[in-house]
Amino acid sequence: MSSPSAETSPVVDQARQAFADALLADAQAMLDAVIAAAHDLADLPAERALAQQRFDMVQDVRRDGAAWPVQLREQVHRVLEPLARPLDSSAGQLITSLQGQKDLSLVDDITVRREIAVSRLSLAVMDLSTWEVADLRARVMKVIGQSDFSDDDLLRPQVMARCCVRAWLAAGLTLDAWQMLEPVLHKQLARRAQAGFHEANRLLVEQGVMPEIDLRPFIRRSDGTPTQAGRL
Repeated sequence: MSSPSAETSPVVDQARQAFADALLADAQAMLDAVIAAAHDLADLPAERALAQQRFDMVQDVRRDGAAWPVQLREQVHRVLEPLARPLDSSAGQLITSLQGQKDLSLVDDITVRREIAVSRLSLAVMDLSTWEVADLRARVMKVIGQSDFSDDDLLRPQVMARCCVRAWLAAGLTLDAWQMLEPVLHKQLARRAQAGFHEANRLLVEQGVMPEIDLRPFIRRSDGTPTQAGRL
């Protein structure tokens, strides 16, 4: 990974902040949508055990939900701090285990479930924002001279998703509640991420960074070589 100084540029920092502002915007509306979805789910007919679980989830969300946007803001600002964006150690532990360098049994179940939630959210974000992310990556790489976002860059969907899930848990909410409310959480967060990628791209274009993008250098053939522009 490149050195932190190579990742820092005033215009890119502004783009990151624009993305963060869009992600964190109108937090109350996002929370209201989650609470409403929890009530709707609890109203559905279900076996007694599941119905009780859904009832408990509603109580948890109503009691602790207000802390989630607060924790999300803290998580995002922590990642944005210059020269102080450490990787998630538990995620690294999971990756190391999956690579066979450690016994997977050493990774606790909560960590595995959390990383699955992070992965699913990042996929939901990419489903909605594939081209916005591709354009933003091309523009940011043009400015900072790297081949990809750094592993702990907020503009990377996985990092944004990890902030959201970690904030949920830090607020006192559970992974069970996250899983039950996943459809509405994905919808709300993916839309905000899409707005954030759009704003970051707009800001960079206004600063003259690649108003027109040719993504051919980023598309590789099966043999690994980049594509070339054809003759007119």
